[in-house]
Amino acid sequence: MDRFIAYTPVSKSATTSLLVDPQLKFRIIKNDQKHEENFGWEFGDELIQVNCGKYSVEIGFSNGPSDDPNYEIVITSGKKVLTKNINAENLAVSSACQFYASGQSDNSFYMRQKFTITDKGIQETVQPFYLVNKICRTSTTATLTTERCGKGSTVASLPKGSEVQILASEWFKTDENGNKVGNCSSEKESYLVSTPFGLVGWVENNRGDIYEHPGEPLSCIVFHGD
Repeated sequence: MDRFIAYTPVSKSATTSLLVDPQLKFRIIKNDQKHEENFGWEFGDELIQVNCGKYSVEIGFSNGPSDDPNYEIVITSGKKVLTKNINAENLAVSSACQFYASGQSDNSFYMRQKFTITDKGIQETVQPFYLVNKICRTSTTATLTTERCGKGSTVASLPKGSEVQILASEWFKTDENGNKVGNCSSEKESYLVSTPFGLVGWVENNRGDIYEHPGEPLSCIVFHGD
């Protein structure tokens, strides 16, 4: 979150942070029955309220039932109320009422997202890809192709143990439960990868889990969450 170094830290720990643009005024508010209905008990006794233009923004934080950090946002404008739950370790609120989320919470890598307020709700800004920018070793043979989902022609085939650079991830879709999933299969995700020589292609990957099962063939793609 270096881009927000001038922001005011509302709360900060070794792994999470909530930051607010210094141009915005905020205050700590106590949880009550109304907030219990909006946020749930897991957001604790204190929330924050931010005045952001014509919006009143209330933000609660939870580590989740099993270390799944997330922020609940409730925005009020007149009689209209918008809500959004964002899985993230860090959240920054800009003076333009935009929300920048980052971290690895209920996803397969350190994700960076931007959310804006629209007539349809609090919506994620679409990116062509998600940045990954991570060096990784292959846990099995990896095949790079010209298209996602293992389609198209083969660019390169790398043996197990090869070091590759993961450049980016496909843009995920959202399933009926609100979870981000790959576009090819609920069990697989596509990543844009560079070989040691510098060839670039898509790799279809089975993500690993926190129970010491590596991703296949990209060992460092491990889902953090339930």
